[in-house]
Amino acid sequence: KEGKNSLEKGELSFSTPKKKKLPRKKRIEVDGFTDCAIRQKIHSFYVVKKERPTVKKLLADLKEDGAIDCGREFLRNRITKIGFEWKRCQSSRKMLTERHDIAGWRANYLQEIKRHRSQGTYIVFIDETYIQASHSVTTCWQSEQEAGILTKIGKGDRLIIVHGGGENGFVEDGLLIFRSGKKTEDYHSSMNANNYCRWLKEFLPKLESPSVIVMDNAKYHNTERDRKPNSGSGKSDIVDWLSKHGVVINEFRTKQQLLLMCDSVPHEKRYVVDDIVREHGHFPLRLPPYHPDLNPIELVWGDIKRQVAEQCLGSNLSEKEILARKLFEQYPREKWQKCCDHVKKIEDKYFERDCIMDETDRIVIQLGSESTSSDSEGDCGSTDSSDAAL
Repeated sequence: KEGKNSLEKGELSFSTPKKKKLPRKKRIEVDGFTDCAIRQKIHSFYVVKKERPTVKKLLADLKEDGAIDCGREFLRNRITKIGFEWKRCQSSRKMLTERHDIAGWRANYLQEIKRHRSQGTYIVFIDETYIQASHSVTTCWQSEQEAGILTKIGKGDRLIIVHGGGENGFVEDGLLIFRSGKKTEDYHSSMNANNYCRWLKEFLPKLESPSVIVMDNAKYHNTERDRKPNSGSGKSDIVDWLSKHGVVINEFRTKQQLLLMCDSVPHEKRYVVDDIVREHGHFPLRLPPYHPDLNPIELVWGDIKRQVAEQCLGSNLSEKEILARKLFEQYPREKWQKCCDHVKKIEDKYFERDCIMDETDRIVIQLGSESTSSDSEGDCGSTDSSDAAL
């Protein structure tokens, strides 16, 4: 029809068929503090509301608080990622419970840090962060008017920053800033296990007294000493490791057989970073996974990066570095104190809720089966009497 119409005008022509342009999917930005908001919201359902959380209810509350704006499937996957699972009770309903390793790790951490505080041991929080060449300020998830710390990480140069501090402020002369992709001060390319250990050996002697060194679980913090072989190890390396631990191989063994023999050898994980901390007379302490809200230096990073973004609009990376060094040098002790006090309140809240959640888990077990399902909880109707009792 289009051809006939064009011939009437004296020229045969056809337009290119166009596909219907689909709307671009919304990109959802999530940081560690958003995950903490999800975790605390789940706890509040059991502790405050006394009811069983569902994905539908959680999403409605999180959207109302302004914590996250996403779909049910995205939230369902996020809940699983941060250490929660669904347990089916005798009533065939699924209860959302936190994985025992995450909850247990948090409980151990809270007990340890409270014990060190009661003994008067100084606590130092160490961490790493980055400032992009295109770094700009964003809004916080709690309020559109309040500045946040989440920025899009793009390609290009960036400043790698490593530092530590506590209630008395940043440790003097403990700052390390270098540009990724360039060799500066014997630090090459970007942060890795070797660079981190080199900085740590320079940082720890600057502490005046034996302290607790609190760190997260970044990959380069977890380099193992005498690591047990795995399926990616070479066969000769597996044989050497077994021989080192007193296992003699007298006959031919396949790689799979050797790995089974490795599993039977008693072996305790030892991290290089922890050994360095102990060698300098300090005490290493690991934060539980997915808990940046228990680390006050995360709040300090956010404050400093916000100031860099506000004062260095349109500036290059060198100018950002000069300002960052100045901000670190002049950062007031009072702000560090406020950040630490804020984290202490969160610790107390977790400690109190963990005790209540422990009773909830006992009731769930008494209700019937402990079977765990990887399927997520369907958006069921209202809770029954046994759910409401929780």
